[in-house]
Amino acid sequence: MNLKVEAGSSTLDYEPLLDYAAAAAVAPYKVSELRAFVEMCMQDQSILYTKEMCFLREWVESMGSKIAPAAPKSKLEENTKEGKTDGKKLEENIKTEEPSEESDLEIDNEGVIEPDTDAPQEMGDENVEITEEMMDQANDKNVAVINALNDGELQKAIDMFTDAIKLNPRLAILYAKRASVFIKLQKPNAAIRD
Repeated sequence: MNLKVEAGSSTLDYEPLLDYAAAAAVAPYKVSELRAFVEMCMQDQSILYTKEMCFLREWVESMGSKIAPAAPKSKLEENTKEGKTDGKKLEENIKTEEPSEESDLEIDNEGVIEPDTDAPQEMGDENVEITEEMMDQANDKNVAVINALNDGELQKAIDMFTDAIKLNPRLAILYAKRASVFIKLQKPNAAIRD
């Protein structure tokens, strides 16, 4: 990394400073934080002109370095610094700023599934007394559903899952499996209801 600042007719190299900090009893994470801060200052020297960083700017200048003048501030930054942050001033500044390029972008809806508007599917009665026979019938339906899915008959699979759910409405896996078939049919709202 080349961290240099012009100092009169000579150039001040900050790399030895960082190496000194690394060699001293400074924790390695502190050195990496310092390195990141110096890189940030190199990208935007206006950081050195903030009130909090005036001590650093003064130290760098006391070593004979010249720091580029701060970039001119936008109207929004000037009003904020002057304390004019009321809603009207901010709104005025936003209106005077040029429109962002993002507002001209169109959203690509390719691959976006439109919401389905089907009526809610049957869920079964949770209060019904479930017998062994009903559980066996629900399991038989589950096997038939697998065959329907293998044959690609998704609507038939939905109907069979609904029948199985009516027989055993407390078996959560049936709802989850039916929801996965609704996803394949691109019916997200029905899947969410399950």
